[in-house]
Amino acid sequence: MYRILPLLHHNRASNLYDTNQKYCYITMRRINVIYLTAACLSIILTLSCGNGSTGSQPNQPSSQKGASPLLKEEEKILFDKVMALHDSAMAQMGHLTSMTSAMRKISTNTTLSKDKTDVAKHALESLSLADKHMWDWMYQFKKKDKWKNEKGESYQAYLSEQLKMITKVSNEMNSAIESAKRVAEH
Repeated sequence: MYRILPLLHHNRASNLYDTNQKYCYITMRRINVIYLTAACLSIILTLSCGNGSTGSQPNQPSSQKGASPLLKEEEKILFDKVMALHDSAMAQMGHLTSMTSAMRKISTNTTLSKDKTDVAKHALESLSLADKHMWDWMYQFKKKDKWKNEKGESYQAYLSEQLKMITKVSNEMNSAIESAKRVAEH
């Protein structure tokens, strides 16, 4: 019996230690969850306050959503024109893609005449070039906060140049799409 008592005593101490360890683990886990929740809430609140760095102001007109608050009035007008042309060109991207697919089918169709497939290949090249030019323009366009004055020009002069470029790209896209539609109809 002498040997059993120390074992019983040892088991009680061990059980008590295990219980305390489990309690500490659960308590620490609850504290971590509370800190994590608080951190997430503070991030969400910070982002939802709208410091102006990640989005447009709620009371800002929809035509100026992409405009930087650093723009002057003349620059805002030019910026809005550039963005309007960009948006209309982007609306044509679906047509451009569907016409590209149609021209690929026509240009690889062996039952059609060589003249028809050649015209389709030419239309396909025009569509691909227009698509490339649109992507190139979007890649190089900079909003005022990202723009660097490397040529010694004002941002307004830069926007005037961008307006000419996006007008050319938009016209090229519309022309390529219309040409492809004519090929598809005949």
